[in-house]
Amino acid sequence: MLCLVCIGVFLNFLQRMILSSAIIPMSGSMGWDKQQQGFVLQAFFWGYVSTQIIGGSVADYSAKEVLTVSVVGSALLGAATPSTTLHSGLWGLIVVRVAMGLVQGAMYPSIHSLVSRHIPPSSMSVASALPHSALYVGLVSAFFITPLVGGKKGEVVPPAAADTGSSWLQTWFPEWSLPFFLFSAATLLWLPFWTGLSLGGKESTSDAAKSEIRDGLSVRVRGLSESTRTCAESSSSKVQEDNSPTEVNRLKSDDELMSPQPVPSVPSEDAISPPLPTRPHMDSQDSPAAADDSPRKGERTGLLSLDAPKLPVRERKDSPKRPPRTLPVQARLKAAMEGKRERPPAQKAAKHTWRYTLRMWFALLSYRSVWALLGCHYAVCGPRIALMTWAPSFINDRFSVSDAELGFFSSLPYVAMAVASAFAGLLADMMIRKGWRVIHVRRFIQAVSMLTAALAILGLAYEAASPLVATLFLTLATGSDALGYGALNVMHLDMAPTMAGLLYGTSNTFCNLGGIVSVPTVGWLLRKGEEAGMAVGDRWRWVFFMCIAHYLIGVVWWLWASSDERIDTALEARLRKQHSGADERDASGGGTAAVKEGHHGAESGSSSV
Repeated sequence: MLCLVCIGVFLNFLQRMILSSAIIPMSGSMGWDKQQQGFVLQAFFWGYVSTQIIGGSVADYSAKEVLTVSVVGSALLGAATPSTTLHSGLWGLIVVRVAMGLVQGAMYPSIHSLVSRHIPPSSMSVASALPHSALYVGLVSAFFITPLVGGKKGEVVPPAAADTGSSWLQTWFPEWSLPFFLFSAATLLWLPFWTGLSLGGKESTSDAAKSEIRDGLSVRVRGLSESTRTCAESSSSKVQEDNSPTEVNRLKSDDELMSPQPVPSVPSEDAISPPLPTRPHMDSQDSPAAADDSPRKGERTGLLSLDAPKLPVRERKDSPKRPPRTLPVQARLKAAMEGKRERPPAQKAAKHTWRYTLRMWFALLSYRSVWALLGCHYAVCGPRIALMTWAPSFINDRFSVSDAELGFFSSLPYVAMAVASAFAGLLADMMIRKGWRVIHVRRFIQAVSMLTAALAILGLAYEAASPLVATLFLTLATGSDALGYGALNVMHLDMAPTMAGLLYGTSNTFCNLGGIVSVPTVGWLLRKGEEAGMAVGDRWRWVFFMCIAHYLIGVVWWLWASSDERIDTALEARLRKQHSGADERDASGGGTAAVKEGHHGAESGSSSV
């Protein structure tokens, strides 16, 4: 499963990042300026932010289907990008990019829901980090493959110029469109394997433990039934032997036999311990011999076979039918199973409604540990997205490198992030298996990640004397930042495994908001520095100081407010109780009416006796 998930993430990020390289030939053919290119590149994030929370809440109930829609929808929109651009121009492409952001917004929340359900806790860190590693592999692949397949120049004739002698194929299928069709076709190879993957429905990784509990308690119920039946049969046979005619005649004289005898009292039902369970609750796997011993019509067995006159027994019509004696054990079985069901949540009393999800979301925001998660995610993603977006511009402005060198220097940080994110997951799981507390592992790795990234950016601000040195500092900063995939990005699974999709969607929304704020802020700082007549290096130092401030504030907030305490079980129980309050009141009203009717029946039964 995890391998197919990583491939799906890889395909999604190919579709997402094609435009970053293809925008150059597209702009040459369509006549777009830098501002229009910025609108096109920014359109994806507006859709991406919009569906994080909604997609996360839906993914908690159908994670596989949500991921399928995300990958397939991205492939279809990617294939439609060239024709939409040629027919509708700039605004048509913006609409397609917003739609692609909408379908990809639920991707990572669905992955967290899948990990929380189907990955054991001892491997959750690496299972959560590997899809993020696939993210950067797809990003680097898009940077390298798109120029090779789609070309670098926009030698495309728009549809309006089709009558100038250019071929129909070149007009409607330009060279820059080939990567879109190629990566969309790759999704067709992934889809059969993913749809054919059986995840066991909505079962969780605790199924084995629940099965053991179920089997063990079933054996106890079966053993109790057999022991109860054996005890009752032995008691009845003992009474029959003691009260047989031969034994009575041997001990008593004829006169005594002919004299009136006191009526023996029949033990009440509550005095029998343990009682004989009723036939419908007997074990279905009883032997045929045990089934043959069942009483036939008109036959007396057990204590009712005594040679004593029958007493008038009043039928208990005035009270509801007493439940079988094995019900308490069965009730304990059901309660035990409900208590052990941690992933996925049992939503019998509180069904998945938007009102319930909204209440759950607001209830999540009442926890300080959740705000620690949201604030730290914002503080991390602000510098990360700013560096990823503006790093090529920094290297080009500061050192004026060629296009080939710029591509090489810009790709190294992403390679470091792909390796560091996978390593962080392995490191976190290893530390937990060594006996470290989970919260200590998360705090330690995240603090090292943010502080090291801040130091690397400080070196980038003052010690970057060449493009190679600047790239090394930038690679160290982004690689250190990626260590957080073994800490911050796994805390959702530690805190609320049954709400991992909703919680991660909320957290990732704050993450992308950090990028939306930081990217234009960098442009504003650079413009203000240029207006003030500052040198290029001095202008960029203010950008790096902003990134360092984000990291330092974020690490302090994380160490003070973070916690791995489970919040989902108590929250679900509280919301489920509130949701079922009306049903309980209706049920209590019906029960009161039944009790009144039973009292009337009791009075009529007493008068008949």
